[in-house]
Amino acid sequence: MKIQPAVLFAAALMTVSPLASGQTIANPSFEEPAVPVGESFITPVSPGYAERIPEIQWAFGMPAGICRQSVAYAEQLQAPDGAQVAFIQGDPSSDMDFPIKSIMGVDITGLVPGKNYEISWQQTGRATDLGRCAIAATLMASNFPTIVLFGREPVETKGAWQRMSAEFLAPTDTLRLNIQHAIIEPGNTEPGSESTLFDDFQIKALD
Repeated sequence: MKIQPAVLFAAALMTVSPLASGQTIANPSFEEPAVPVGESFITPVSPGYAERIPEIQWAFGMPAGICRQSVAYAEQLQAPDGAQVAFIQGDPSSDMDFPIKSIMGVDITGLVPGKNYEISWQQTGRATDLGRCAIAATLMASNFPTIVLFGREPVETKGAWQRMSAEFLAPTDTLRLNIQHAIIEPGNTEPGSESTLFDDFQIKALD
């Protein structure tokens, strides 16, 4: 599983969110801020790596961000919750920094150390993509081992939403969730953009 460079970079980008009452994922359905009328996307201001967009409260690589439902880029998909979704995009055949740039992340706050939780979200690929990407999802905090939720999970649905879920034991009260693309077939140089859309993040205590 060759995602270590992005994991290391994401660790350096961890920020602390204000304390919340109970476990919290900020802006879980990407409804804030509203994408301006006449626009399809909100993305980082400058090309680069996981840049935090304060209004969204998530960090995104480039190209990545939020978009309105039913736009051409999202292939007319309806958001499962609300009217906007997040996306990560990249072309693994042409971008040497693909695993690092094709990333999004947010702080999960209000966790109780020693308690078990389940985190879930809905995701889909675009029907016209080649399907060469998988999702890697991790939870990170300084001075604690990385929790791997998904190491290299293929995006099996194209044009239809699928709920992903994983359980974890919280080692501390704040964890950084990072979701990024991983290449299913290392060495595959067939060109083509790969996109994954996300919505409706949820977290609940199990005990």
